[in-house]
Amino acid sequence: MFRKLTLLLACTTLALTAAMPAAASHDKSNCMQAVAQAKKSFHAMQKAQKKQFNDSQKAAKRAFRQQQQAAKAAFEAQQPAPTKAQRRAFKAQQKAAREAFKQQQRSARTAFKQSQKTAKQNSKQSQKAAKQSCKTHP
Repeated sequence: MFRKLTLLLACTTLALTAAMPAAASHDKSNCMQAVAQAKKSFHAMQKAQKKQFNDSQKAAKRAFRQQQQAAKAAFEAQQPAPTKAQRRAFKAQQKAAREAFKQQQRSARTAFKQSQKTAKQNSKQSQKAAKQSCKTHP
């Protein structure tokens, strides 16, 4: 939720940043340079967000693996000689947790990609409007 809000705020700021210098500048080349710089800034921001998202996914995966290993160690400590049924039940529980985690990771990735796509579309529209503004002002 916080990421979505941050992304929305960043995109809005970027759109305004791209439009304001373009509208305020009277020189056409300066205006177009401002538009190009806003495009580069947006691309760099998306790249940084993608890296941050991937890093957080990796950290969550690492933490999940450690949690699973700790659960296995605790199970083995509590049950020095577990029966076959107990082992199967534990493995099934671990597998279910693993699948749920994978699904959570997939949905987070899908949501992130969609937000990136939406931000890119908004940026393109903003760029187009800023370029049009540059062309109409002398």
